[in-house]
Amino acid sequence: MSFGIQQATDPPSFRSEHWISSFWPRGARPGKLMTEGRYASAVLDHL
Repeated sequence: MSFGIQQATDPPSFRSEHWISSFWPRGARPGKLMTEGRYASAVLDHL
């Protein structure tokens, strides 16, 4: 399955802050997952 540019950028995003940041102050937050507010609460509960 392949997506066009718009389809690829439409889903909500997430990122992990587990590893040390490349930028100052180079902090790490093990186990921390940042998500957009567009995720359903059931999805977040599962994570």
